[in-house]
Amino acid sequence: MTLPEAECFHQAVTALQQGKVIAYPTETVYGLGVDPFNEHAVNHLLQLKQRDAQKGLILLIPDLSWVNRLALVSPISKRLMEHFWPGPLTLVLPATPQLPPWLLTQHPTVALRLSPSPVVQHLLSLWPYPLVSTSANLSGQQQLSSPEEIQHLWQNQIAAIIPGQAGNTPSTVVQVGEHDKPSLLRTGVIPFAMIEHFIVHC
Repeated sequence: MTLPEAECFHQAVTALQQGKVIAYPTETVYGLGVDPFNEHAVNHLLQLKQRDAQKGLILLIPDLSWVNRLALVSPISKRLMEHFWPGPLTLVLPATPQLPPWLLTQHPTVALRLSPSPVVQHLLSLWPYPLVSTSANLSGQQQLSSPEEIQHLWQNQIAAIIPGQAGNTPSTVVQVGEHDKPSLLRTGVIPFAMIEHFIVHC
């Protein structure tokens, strides 16, 4: 896969540093992202998308070293990470006390994913922090799959758009408590039956 021009990534990183919203392709769907540790940026993104904050947000992480900073990891969730990451599996895990309160819903959990997308991996090598990942459409509306559609909808409300080819199916979202069996929160690329089979036979 050929990566977009370096200037696209530079503009995106600069926008994140300034607390602005960017759009980028992933292996699942086109995403909107901000710096999750910037409360104003997160709230601005939620307002743009007209998204209920209680639904929570997914964080893409640059590497596995971020997991223990953000979440409490059980033996089951660790095995799922080792088998399905990088990949289109989002794990909802108990949050650590260090997680900013504006990233928490009424349940103290955090949703994490390690993406295999070359675009995401390159972006997170330049912006070596977690990145909010939420689909680039208005909440409840049809997914957007191209930079042109994103530009048409959002106009100048998006500071930078990284071009590329995104998928059209979201990640599978699975919640794993400290002592609980995994439960399916959202169907996606990876069938839940495959996850259940892995847990039983791993």
